[in-house]
Amino acid sequence: MKKLYLIPLLLLLFTGCGCQNKNTPGEHSERIEIVDWITPGETTQTTPVQIAVVGMDWQRTFPVELGRNWVIGLRERHGDENIIFYDLSSQDLTTHRVRYAEITEQIAGNSDARVLILDNVSRYNTNLANTLRLRRGSDIFIAMYSPFYDRFFRLPNNRVIRFIPIYTEPPIAVAGANLILDIDMRVVSQNLPQAAQRLGATTLVYFYDSSIPEDAADAEGYLRRPLIEASGEAGLVFAAVDIAGAIQCEITEHEFMTTVLPSLVATYGNDIVFVGLDNWRLFARWEMNDVIYLPLFQWMNEPTPTALASFLGIPLIRGEEATGTEALIHDIRTILDQQNRLGRIATWPMSMQLLFPLAAAEYGVMWANGSVPRYELDLAALEEIFARIIFEHTGEQLGVTLTQEGNRVLVLPDYLVY
Repeated sequence: MKKLYLIPLLLLLFTGCGCQNKNTPGEHSERIEIVDWITPGETTQTTPVQIAVVGMDWQRTFPVELGRNWVIGLRERHGDENIIFYDLSSQDLTTHRVRYAEITEQIAGNSDARVLILDNVSRYNTNLANTLRLRRGSDIFIAMYSPFYDRFFRLPNNRVIRFIPIYTEPPIAVAGANLILDIDMRVVSQNLPQAAQRLGATTLVYFYDSSIPEDAADAEGYLRRPLIEASGEAGLVFAAVDIAGAIQCEITEHEFMTTVLPSLVATYGNDIVFVGLDNWRLFARWEMNDVIYLPLFQWMNEPTPTALASFLGIPLIRGEEATGTEALIHDIRTILDQQNRLGRIATWPMSMQLLFPLAAAEYGVMWANGSVPRYELDLAALEEIFARIIFEHTGEQLGVTLTQEGNRVLVLPDYLVY
């Protein structure tokens, strides 16, 4: 199978192809590939396991058609009776601390709960994981995922420009977790130009804001330098545009789209990729000028088939049922074919806020059943889980590239090209 390496971005234009991970000295890293595609329909026989989930109430009530209702997804895959939800919804910080203490005691005393899923690497979840490891020993599998905790930068008019991921707590501090699923933004930026070039781009335009010292420093060291180097290797023209010099406090979104961006298209042509713009701007420019579409990645607005279908006016609900992702992908390709845009548009195959916890839970159940090693991670098994879930959700034979750093696994899914 020809692999296209999908790369998630937190407000970087999404893409990824042919990942070449460059590790810093001293880091342990392992990278694996799918050799043969798993046979659709194959399943690993496991005994049902009780899974504890700690989260907010909206995570079990969010509209299903948006693809982020992962608690319902867990219940559908593992049975409602096997999912124990611990609700953290509270506004008062003191109440929040008390609730965490209650949850810790409840899970520590529930020996039937063999898997725990936490949806972020916050200070409270870190303490919960480390405390449960001391209280429960090695009889519970603790998993976290954290691609959504990020630092945001704003324009002078308070509009968000870019998100760069940070952690409320460093993953290395979560010694009690068996598995932390995450996204490596530096690898994303290193692979972005190559992916853009494969979709037909000739120019990469990078937006930054020199008026914010922290942003400028982070962009130079975290995003801009690897982008410049990788753009040169991919044969792309690299153009850095200082937002501080292009946008004033009084400028409107309409003015930005009708003055700044068109001038760039006029200079570099339509085979252009914008990096550092938020979602609505990218959608608008792609629709008006047929630029290469490499979607942005935000916490509440992921670049998924559902999001793209919604933008194109494809109904997400037909009758009383949510439209299946396979049907949405088919409808998207039909529209793009009519517009002669096939091969220039890409998204995630599915929501990472759905994929990550589903994969973590599947692996945890295998761990509880003794199907994977108890004290080390089986990356091949985890990779197959990711590929199978993506296939079941989309009908697309896509995989992932995994890189291990201790109990942290960086995930780069193949992107879905339309």
